[in-house]
Amino acid sequence: ILARCDLALVPCQPSGLDLHSSHKILRFIKHATELRDGRPSSALFLSRVTKGTVLEREAREALKATGTKLISAAVYQRQCIADAPGQQSTVFQMSGKAATDAAADFETLFKEALEVINVR
Repeated sequence: ILARCDLALVPCQPSGLDLHSSHKILRFIKHATELRDGRPSSALFLSRVTKGTVLEREAREALKATGTKLISAAVYQRQCIADAPGQQSTVFQMSGKAATDAAADFETLFKEALEVINVR
C-alpha cells in the first residue's frame, strides 16, 4: 500500500503500546518515502482518546516528538462509533449529539489530512 498511496494516516491510541507500535509504522513509511522520492506524505492522529485527559495531552506530546506531522483533530472515544457497524450505519447517518459530534470529528480529520497532501 505504501508503494501506491499519496498519504499514510497513522491512527494511534493513547497508550504506551500503541505509541511504540506507531514508531514501527513510521519507520516503514520513512523507508517508503526514501524509495518513492518523498511519497507518501504521512501524519499521525489520535484515535479512541478521551477528550481533555492527561493521557491525551501526554500522547500528543509523545507523538509530536516523532517529527511526523500530528493532526490536531482526534477521533474521540464514543459508543456511537463502535455501535455504527452493528446498526449497518455510520456516524454520518446516525442521529443524536454523540453521532453528530463524531461526524464533525471525522470531517475535521479529513480536512486536515487533505491539507497534509496539499502542503507537500
